[in-house]
Amino acid sequence: MYVVVQDDSGEEIEIDLVDGKLHVPTLAHHFKLDPSSVKLDNRVPILDGNGFTNRTFKEKQIVVVSGVAVQASDQSESAPHEGPFVDAMLGEPLPGPPPLHDLKDFMAEFPPGPVPTDVQAIRCLKAQAADLADHFVAASGRLANATGAAIWKPVEIGAPSEQDTAIAESRCVADVITSMDKARSGGGLGIIVERDRGDSSSMMTVQSPAGNTMRPDAVGRDGDGIRMLFKAEFKSAEHPLADARQDLEDKTAVWTNLYYGSISYLPCYAVAGSKLQFYAIPRGPMSAVPISRVFDLRDLGDRATLFQHIVQFYRLLVAQRELYPERVLQAGKELVAKHTEGWSRILFFRTDVLLLQKRIEPFSKYAAAAGVTGADLRAMYSATRASPGLVHADVVEVEEDDREGARAKRAKRDDCYTVQLYPVGIPEPTELLRTEDGVKCASHGLLHGLNSLHKAGFVHRDMRWPNTACSTDKRRWYLLDLEMCTLEGSGRPCGLRVQGWNASTLVGGRYTYASDLSCLGAMLSAHASVVQSEPGQAFLQDIVKPSVEIRLSAEQLLTKHSLWLGCAGATCWDAGAQAGEHW
Repeated sequence: MYVVVQDDSGEEIEIDLVDGKLHVPTLAHHFKLDPSSVKLDNRVPILDGNGFTNRTFKEKQIVVVSGVAVQASDQSESAPHEGPFVDAMLGEPLPGPPPLHDLKDFMAEFPPGPVPTDVQAIRCLKAQAADLADHFVAASGRLANATGAAIWKPVEIGAPSEQDTAIAESRCVADVITSMDKARSGGGLGIIVERDRGDSSSMMTVQSPAGNTMRPDAVGRDGDGIRMLFKAEFKSAEHPLADARQDLEDKTAVWTNLYYGSISYLPCYAVAGSKLQFYAIPRGPMSAVPISRVFDLRDLGDRATLFQHIVQFYRLLVAQRELYPERVLQAGKELVAKHTEGWSRILFFRTDVLLLQKRIEPFSKYAAAAGVTGADLRAMYSATRASPGLVHADVVEVEEDDREGARAKRAKRDDCYTVQLYPVGIPEPTELLRTEDGVKCASHGLLHGLNSLHKAGFVHRDMRWPNTACSTDKRRWYLLDLEMCTLEGSGRPCGLRVQGWNASTLVGGRYTYASDLSCLGAMLSAHASVVQSEPGQAFLQDIVKPSVEIRLSAEQLLTKHSLWLGCAGATCWDAGAQAGEHW
């Protein structure tokens, strides 16, 4: 519904009605009038706390507006740029995140300086929330535009779906946070807000045992898209805020330093209809602790107070960012690598349990190029499920045409390989190889992994540092990416160009157990300069060789060099990925 509004000059525009009522600040903005001077049909309108008329209007009714024009000097174009105001508003960086028990008081504090907003918002605040107007300043710029539009433009929550809630949240919270981040001098966090689009083909729709999605409705990440800085949940107006809060708790990833670094709590917020509240989820029990009062997005005064809390929320995010390590795993986000030969590898670090879900599709193209079969991969994971030094599979599902034409019926999609892997560790931790002790730990764990594979009759065929990982204690290494594994005597050709292979890799045109060991030796040779002890150098002399010159098996190398490696033999627990170990 709309009315046709005319002024004295004959200018005419259509203004939407909300429940039959006019929003006077919006009308004043269009006609460049002082909101406090507006008359409708030559009468001063009676307004509610949000700037809506008490009077209702009919569809397409003609309304005449009059009032005092805003002088050119009052226009937002002449307002100073927000830059200096943003710096004053954010103040000095916090020395660290406040403790959880002080967080609610911190969030309620006024920011160090006023919040930049546009002139129209300042006028609305002076007319309808005068006690808050002094905490804002008229300015021009991205942040001033974002806060201004969110203050004077009414929030409409009418649909029984989450769409209205998401739209209101985007305008009143996400847009303000990202604008604040971009306006920060010296560079912000590069905040990107990702939203769940409900793609049924995505592994992001992974479900909890109760059948509920584990994908948050919104996730705020830093510029590289890896670190989760905050998250949010939305519900429609027919739900109580408690339902959105419950989703915050239910969809919180298993707590691990691999996902969250050293933070003590995860900042977040929940929205149900027009109601919004900030929370923090601490380590340990997945409970969402309120760190603000409940705001009503339909109330202009509440929106203004909300922006002051958003400033504090952003200052908290900046302080939290320092507690994230340089490398964390990208939990809850699909990582897709497309191969030029037409197949894709998709990784997804699950958030309900500490597992990595891997998918290869179409698997038939990959299998033909790599010279592998789904049957061999299932057999390999089964044979090594209790062996140390290599990643283990919780579920292996394959849908393919094998050589005999049989089809495995357990897959959920055609021509797809899916596997859920554990443990999840620190990937490719080559920074640990700067000391002899680091090289020794890597050698020990990876030799155990090759020994486990070789005893089962398989070769790895893709020995590279990117296919290794380490436990969170940074000492116990293990092998990853076993989808190139095949039986040593299979003779299947590999049509892929494998990084790390060279003229000395194959033995008589075949990839053998010795080929795996020679490739491991080549990996270690790049870090040989830090190995100064005689036992360490003796080990390298036995493994840094062409494949045809390798004389000892993985098991024999572990035995011969047990003193330097620190290997206890069959009872050794110093390799990563022990049976049943999830970290």
